[in-house]
Amino acid sequence: MMDKKTFTEKFGLIPNMYDKITLAEKTGRTVYSTDFYPPNIWGALLNMQGCFDITFNTCGIFDDAERRVIGMGRDGGFYDFPVMLVKITASTKFGDIGHKDYLGAIMSLGIKREKFGDLLVEGSACYAAVHEDVCGYLEANLTKVRNSPCSVEVLEPDSAEKPGRKFETVRAAAASLRIDCVTAAICGISRTKADELIRHGKVLVNYETAAKRDLEIKENDLIVIRGYGKFIFNEIEGSTRSGRLKIELKKFI
Repeated sequence: MMDKKTFTEKFGLIPNMYDKITLAEKTGRTVYSTDFYPPNIWGALLNMQGCFDITFNTCGIFDDAERRVIGMGRDGGFYDFPVMLVKITASTKFGDIGHKDYLGAIMSLGIKREKFGDLLVEGSACYAAVHEDVCGYLEANLTKVRNSPCSVEVLEPDSAEKPGRKFETVRAAAASLRIDCVTAAICGISRTKADELIRHGKVLVNYETAAKRDLEIKENDLIVIRGYGKFIFNEIEGSTRSGRLKIELKKFI
């Protein structure tokens, strides 16, 4: 079994996660995280299957969820993730209400960002994956989003109402697959401007800050560019006459 120091130093993972892994190994019970984690955390754990005497699984309610609760246990016994699906419906007569409005309304109640996962907005409703620790509090206390009254309803996790994630296709021409070139192509800015964004920590790849501008982007990498959006790199479609790469990405909407 991997020791705690190696676990935290090699993978940069949260120390108390190791304690939960140890508890699951010693007791044989399935143990769940008390927070939602981004892909750089749960992805690293899924890649560590075999390093421990247990297996890892995750749940974020939605297909391809980014933020997920982590389960640790034996024999694949992951049946009772402490994750709820909540539907928040707000009146739109006061204007359009978007993702940031729902996010702000939830956090204004004093609920930590780690206690809820992805938020998907469809029409006048927002569907949220929420940890059961705070679900009751949210249901009882969220009465307004921005200036609009709202209602909160807890749905079954597999409810037919649950929306899917939506994307739009983005195509661009990049000099190479280096993150500075891809950033410049996506945003329609110069390489110098792209370098500035990277230096100021505004570009993330798979939820980790892109520390070097020559980082190579790979298929299915998730790219966040502050102020421009969130993208998944799909593929190289070909090249232009000048030799630039024609790239296709999916932009979260």
